[in-house]
Amino acid sequence: GCILKHTLLLAPVEDKIWIVRAFAQDPQVLLTLAKSGRGKESVMLVLDVALEHGEQRVCESLAQHRDTLRASKVGRVVAERLDMALASRDPPCGREGVGSAELACTACMQEGHMYRDT
Repeated sequence: GCILKHTLLLAPVEDKIWIVRAFAQDPQVLLTLAKSGRGKESVMLVLDVALEHGEQRVCESLAQHRDTLRASKVGRVVAERLDMALASRDPPCGREGVGSAELACTACMQEGHMYRDT
């Protein structure tokens, strides 16, 4: 989880997209990571990249396992993030130009933006 997280934070965009596409090939890995304490942050970064760059397969495959995610305390956070991301295309802070669908986006969290209730 930690190596993936740092790779997604530091890699060039092309590499991030390649990583997301690799997860789309085996979504079970993301599901397993989403239910682990350290892995959930990585999965949320994967979701950010997937949504920003139109890689919907990752989101769709995780969405098929919402019940499994919700059954896990840690996975519940990922399920909520996924639901928010699929329900809206605007960042919760109201910031313009963040990306096409970065709900609760990592950039907003890192910059300390205030979130609006939707």
